[in-house]
Amino acid sequence: MDLEIRHLQLIAGIAREGSMTKAAGGLHLTQSALCHQLRDIESRFNTPFFLRVGKRMVLTPAGRRVLESATRIVEELGRVEEDIRRMATNGDGIIRVATQCNTGYHWLPPLLAAFSRKHPRVGISIMPDNTDRPVEALLEGQLDLAILTDEPSDRRLRLRRLFADEMIALVAREHRLAARRWISPRDLADEHLLLYSSSPDDSFVLKRVLRPAGLVAARLSFIMLTEAMIAMARAGIGVAVLPQWSAQQAIASRWVVPLSITRRGIRRFWTAATLKAQPVSPWLADFIELIAERAMPVSACLSVEARSGAAGQRRRPRAGTRDVSRRSA
Repeated sequence: MDLEIRHLQLIAGIAREGSMTKAAGGLHLTQSALCHQLRDIESRFNTPFFLRVGKRMVLTPAGRRVLESATRIVEELGRVEEDIRRMATNGDGIIRVATQCNTGYHWLPPLLAAFSRKHPRVGISIMPDNTDRPVEALLEGQLDLAILTDEPSDRRLRLRRLFADEMIALVAREHRLAARRWISPRDLADEHLLLYSSSPDDSFVLKRVLRPAGLVAARLSFIMLTEAMIAMARAGIGVAVLPQWSAQQAIASRWVVPLSITRRGIRRFWTAATLKAQPVSPWLADFIELIAERAMPVSACLSVEARSGAAGQRRRPRAGTRDVSRRSA
């Protein structure tokens, strides 16, 4: 482009002062340098921007047109500079964040009030449209923070482990597996699985449990509502696979029976990802630390067996029901 910011400032300055001498002082230029720059811009467009009437500089139609935009653009740039300086010194800003798993939007909002008390001038913008592609959105500059359940191998990212949660299977109290403490991948694959995912590629249990074992689920239903999944499991429609913390009320109320997935249980790790090329601001570092410290209730870290024990004595296997607790997962 032929027009540069310095040209806009030059024309605005001359128009405001009405003379080259006064404008040169206001722009911190010598008069000869100012005259040279004016001739340069006029030669680029082959048209004058000012008429020299005695000692006064009078705008031409072309000059007035430039001035209309110059005033608005220069003022806006001034505001931008002020905002940037304030953001750098006073902590003004916004954090754009998305989680890779939709269940993250259950525990994320309650943290906002605590963060706002410490950083009242920093806003948090939750970007659920980037849930399906948080890493790509982060690399494209659409996010400041991506909270992931699949830890990527990308040297462009700065990763920080936040916490772990356990994925469990929920079955109806009358289900054939209800007397067990844990379920093997083979038994899981034989069931109608209710998954909190939008597709098979997004499912933690399919990627981390069934596929490594070379298994394919007999039937899948993708349901993006925790309450609906629990209700369907309670009704015996299928086996819901959820993070244990999201089903605490249902487990405590003994509406459903929780089963560990494999003997040792399956845990997933939540990770905060930011761009290495972008320095972490103090308020973003505080937000990440807040997530690590307070996102998960303490009770969510308990094992399924301990949590079930708190709700009541686990039922003994019924007559005729296989107890597979000695089977290998």
